[in-house]
Amino acid sequence: MMASSKIIFMNLLSELFLLNKLAIRYCSSNRCEIVIQVAS
Repeated sequence: MMASSKIIFMNLLSELFLLNKLAIRYCSSNRCEIVIQVAS
């Protein structure tokens, strides 16, 4: 059970990281900070 929960946790971390990169990539210069705060 610990191994499977660790895999799920790593998947969540990677998804958050990808969301953060997408947020940084698709924001305008004014909205960047707000989007990064929401995604992180």
